[in-house]
Amino acid sequence: MMKTDIFNILNNLRNQNYGELKRINTNSKLAACFGLNKNGQLRLSFLSSLKPPKFEATKNIGIAQGTDSANTNWLIFDLLVQGQENVFLSFCENLVESISYTTTEEQAFSALKKQYAKWKALFKKNSDGDIPKDVVQGLYGELYFLKNFMSPKYGVNRAVRAWSGAEGTSKDFAIDEIWYEVKTIGNKTPVAKINSLAQLESDNEGRLVINRIEQMADEYSSDDDCIKKIFDSIREKIDDETVENDFFEKISETGVVTNDKAMEMKFSVHLTSFYRVDEAFPKLTRGNVPFQEICDVQYALSVDSLKPYEVDFDD
Repeated sequence: MMKTDIFNILNNLRNQNYGELKRINTNSKLAACFGLNKNGQLRLSFLSSLKPPKFEATKNIGIAQGTDSANTNWLIFDLLVQGQENVFLSFCENLVESISYTTTEEQAFSALKKQYAKWKALFKKNSDGDIPKDVVQGLYGELYFLKNFMSPKYGVNRAVRAWSGAEGTSKDFAIDEIWYEVKTIGNKTPVAKINSLAQLESDNEGRLVINRIEQMADEYSSDDDCIKKIFDSIREKIDDETVENDFFEKISETGVVTNDKAMEMKFSVHLTSFYRVDEAFPKLTRGNVPFQEICDVQYALSVDSLKPYEVDFDD
């Protein structure tokens, strides 16, 4: 209900005057309004009889607090930069949802503080200019794999913990005694690039995961057509506060989540394939490069030639 309210308000903003806010149903002691401030920036505000706790602003989100002549206290969140409107919309949805069914203003403000602390990390990481398509495509592929394969098998909380995000580890996912390295390539791309000797090297058996995808027009729509939808879906399923914090921290380091153009880029997954990576798999490692002077190598694997190593996800 709350998502629909905010989306409808957003879609009607062109017909609103600057400074006009519309009430949102919160099922809470706090009242909430969403709309545009006098500068035409997106605004979410909460009204209360109690004085709100202090919230720390970022360079992307402005925060104001005060009391009006009727002794009503207000807490305001303004989006200060362009190109983050859709991320700010998810932020607003989440804050409103966080106070639903709280029975006191104290409980509602406590919930707001917890949720804002998570989102603040995202908005502190500002992406400058366009993000390269291969970076967007890579993150899309990892989140698609996390949502549709790792989460159903291991549970969303364990799947998030297993994901390295932008931490710079050699494997994208590691859980129990198995690891997964995810490569996302164009539907007709013949090769998958391996970026280092360590990427497929391990004492444990692992899986090379290859997503074949196609970039789609803006009008294309599906449940998993962009990073924003997958991000929101994963976030909503996490039921552990520590894991949710971990997820926000990992994804904030990518720099993608605060760029609406990157978050809304449309893709369609044609096929996801899995390959057993063991001693027999064709790979370069630090142990089989013949010259010790060579400290690192990038190489490409012919995807069609990997058919003998293909397995099911659960194998």
